[in-house]
Amino acid sequence: MTVRAKIVYIVYPKKDKIELDDYIIAKCSAPVEDVPQEYRYGGKRDVSFSIKGKGIPSTKNFDLLLDGIWSFDEKYGLTLAVESADIAPPSDEEGIVNFLVMFLDGCGKASAKRIYKKFGQATIMVLQDAPEKLYEVPRLKKKSVDKMIESF
Repeated sequence: MTVRAKIVYIVYPKKDKIELDDYIIAKCSAPVEDVPQEYRYGGKRDVSFSIKGKGIPSTKNFDLLLDGIWSFDEKYGLTLAVESADIAPPSDEEGIVNFLVMFLDGCGKASAKRIYKKFGQATIMVLQDAPEKLYEVPRLKKKSVDKMIESF
C-alpha cells in the first residue's frame, strides 16, 4: 500500500546535508485514508507516524510516495520501514512552482510562476511530454529555457 506523506521533521541524522543513501528516521503526516485500517485511530483527518530507511528524499517541500512495512515501535510509535520512496508530483500552484525552482536549472520563482500561468495543472506533464513548449512561455529567455530543458 502506497502512502502519500509529508515529512514534518527529521529525527536522525542531525546534520544539515542529508544524502539519499543516508539512513534516516523522520516524523511524517499523511491523510488517514492512506494509512492501513488497523493503524487508524481517533477519527483524525491526518495521521502522524515515523519512517525509517535509506533512499528517502529528505525534502519537506514536497509530498513523498512511500511503500514499506508498517509496525508499532516502542520508541517511535507507528512506523513505516520504507522499502521505496519517491517525490510525489505536486498538485497545487505553490507545489508546482516550488518543484520547478528546485529541479529546473535556470528557473527562478518568477519564471516558475510564468510557466505555471501558461500550463497550470498540466505543467509537469508538459515538461515530461513536450518540454519544447516552454519556448511558448512569455518573457522566458531562450538560453534559460535551453538550460531548463537540459536539466529536466
